[in-house]
Amino acid sequence: MRSLSLLALLLMSPLAAHPPSPCPGPPDPLTGFGGLQDPDYAALAKKCGSEIPWNVDPYEARDEVPRGAPPEPAYDRRAALDEARKKAADEKKLVLVYVYRVKGRHMYRAPILEKYMDSVVWSDPDVVALVKSRFVPLRLYADEAVTAALGVRGPKIGEHPTPETVEPAILVLDPEAKVLLLLNRLRTFNADWVRWHLARTAGVETGNGEGPYEKAVALRLARKGDQALESLKGLDTPEASAERGLILLRQAKLKDAREALRGAAGGRRAAEAEYHLAIIDWLTGQDTRAVERWKTLAGSHSDTCWGWKAAMNLATWKDERPEGPVPHNFEDVFWAPEAAYEKTDRTRLSRGAADADDVAKRAVEWLLVHQHASGGWTDTRYAYWDSPKITPNVRVAVTALACAALVEWRDVDPKRIDEALAKGEKYAFDEANMARGQNEECYAEGYKLLYLARKRASSRDSGRRAAAQKAMEDVVKSIELVQKKDGLWSHEYNNPFTTAAVLNCLVAGKKEGAPVPDGLLKKGAEGLAKQRGKDGGYTYGAGRAPSGHKDSMARMAVCELALYACGIGSLEAIDAGLEAWWTHYQRFENIRVCDFHTDGELAGFFFFHGFFHSTEAAMVVKGRKDQQKKFLDELVKLPEMDGSFIDDHELGKSYATSMALLALKNCQRKK
Repeated sequence: MRSLSLLALLLMSPLAAHPPSPCPGPPDPLTGFGGLQDPDYAALAKKCGSEIPWNVDPYEARDEVPRGAPPEPAYDRRAALDEARKKAADEKKLVLVYVYRVKGRHMYRAPILEKYMDSVVWSDPDVVALVKSRFVPLRLYADEAVTAALGVRGPKIGEHPTPETVEPAILVLDPEAKVLLLLNRLRTFNADWVRWHLARTAGVETGNGEGPYEKAVALRLARKGDQALESLKGLDTPEASAERGLILLRQAKLKDAREALRGAAGGRRAAEAEYHLAIIDWLTGQDTRAVERWKTLAGSHSDTCWGWKAAMNLATWKDERPEGPVPHNFEDVFWAPEAAYEKTDRTRLSRGAADADDVAKRAVEWLLVHQHASGGWTDTRYAYWDSPKITPNVRVAVTALACAALVEWRDVDPKRIDEALAKGEKYAFDEANMARGQNEECYAEGYKLLYLARKRASSRDSGRRAAAQKAMEDVVKSIELVQKKDGLWSHEYNNPFTTAAVLNCLVAGKKEGAPVPDGLLKKGAEGLAKQRGKDGGYTYGAGRAPSGHKDSMARMAVCELALYACGIGSLEAIDAGLEAWWTHYQRFENIRVCDFHTDGELAGFFFFHGFFHSTEAAMVVKGRKDQQKKFLDELVKLPEMDGSFIDDHELGKSYATSMALLALKNCQRKK
């Protein structure tokens, strides 16, 4: 899904049939700033993480991966490690190594994650206090010398195409350089979780506290929330209110937390309370008030971490998106499940097949909490250069996927899901939210059709079924308008994986009464068949040579399903596609959270696209039950500790969580 170059994009992506919008898409629904940048916010945001006395590597993570890497600044990282070890021995501390970038082409926009870490983790007062007291902190770019010294493996394209260590990562070393802790592939940014692991590694006890307030703080750090609240009973000070509100927030009791935090006004923790109130506002559909709180904090508390964190959520980057984690649903303020605090090396919380229903419930809850005030799921910041104008179409596509997923899992919470669907559908079908003539238009329309088909299939109400069927007519017309002359549909360029996804959405719609012309399917299938190699591999883009099974493993089954559904394929070919998927699956999952072409053509941003559409293919083969079990066994290993799913951080958690829920339903489908 990433173009190889702007020149390739221009040569391979003819204009869509819709005329380009005069102004592509509406103003940004996240901040309402329309992409305008206040330089004061950017300057303040850069202060996040500065309270920790880092030994700072001068090498800056690049925004993009160039074809040729520029010379690195002269800096002896091995010497910096040795110096930190000596200092740790002298001061009887441990060495904390924060790896903000690992050398290699596996990450495209690593600085995004670095900013999330600076805002969430390295600006948290409890983390800062712990690091200052027990660690010698070192911020390092991990080149070959560093990874060799630490005993970890980064990506070495060709020799080791699948890295063990993906940024951001945190290592704790003793003075003899023994690795005591490795937190790796962090994709849920939770300061409490990081602090817990650092404290346990350093042997820090929370203590009992000298008074009821201090005791409550200690109990909170030990994640004993009810006991901490009990200790605060009878205390009616602003500081006690701030602490009470923080505990309730950690327990995900948003209404009670808001009430408590309001009592912190005028106290020394007032700015902290205000920041947490902004997060509660954001999570409860009051984004305008959240933005106003951040503006106030950035203006009145510009000398504190709370002003800096607020500024991070206000500053915008060149993708015209806020730089901070909250608008993108990456700042996790809740306590994670107990298992996440046990011995682990990443924010993924692997489960078993028996936990599938709970995995689904937690994922549904995550989607419900993180629906934006606009009604859409708009956390994506997917934009390839120089085209941030595609983002509106991506938001619509993700919103349609979220609606489709919630329709499938409506029984989890019918009342809340119906309310979410009403808002989500309004967003997805509002023409003002589309950027006509821009790429990703076919995905927005295709997934809208998928949602309507699932909605009609799941409803027993004749009126709703008729309305869904009627709505499909306009969507089919839009899909037909953006089909290319060669029969394919275009993502950044005409390609088989996009075409197959759209064809399968059209087939799903047709089964539910959508007026899909046979000629539309025939033209698409014939164009798709031309992208198939003799051994069953598919091209990456039209006009290229077919790829081998490894590189095309994420598109083989979905393409074969589309051909079969259109009458020119076979079940045997789908079986072969699924065999290729499983043959190379582990290699693919290893680079799931990488955001670039890490292993040949394999890239993290293909992962859940391939996973969901491959489960669709598995539904039609003779060995369906065996396939369902295999997909289920792998899927339940992938949720994040906050209940979401993730592949490419740019596509976002709403996208991956929706895809995962749709796949999970396929794994449990009886017919």
